[in-house]
Amino acid sequence: MRTRLTLLITLAAAILAGALLLIFLPRLAGQPESPQAQSAAGWSVTTPEEQGLDSRKLAQGLQAMADRGTPFHTILVLRNGRLVLDASRYPFSSGRLHNLASVTKSITSALIGIAIVLFWQVQ
Repeated sequence: MRTRLTLLITLAAAILAGALLLIFLPRLAGQPESPQAQSAAGWSVTTPEEQGLDSRKLAQGLQAMADRGTPFHTILVLRNGRLVLDASRYPFSSGRLHNLASVTKSITSALIGIAIVLFWQVQ
């Protein structure tokens, strides 16, 4: 039983490390391959159309959220490692840090849940 627990913890840590690597790898890679604009966070900035997205649909989605009064601080849309949308509501801005509170705990618990499911499928 102890071996299973050790394997489960190792698997969860590997999944978490992989997820963090996927999130931050574009930032760690340095300069983009082509001379594109850089966001404040260091992401390469491009148009939605260059990444296969429709900017009108993104704008319609933001407008629908505003019409419904959907609360949000900032929305980032990344596609292919490139930033295609950075929208913030007053008083927030893309350069302002946010308190993530329980977000990290939620992601970690989801990854541990995935690890548990994968672990039991292997057995």
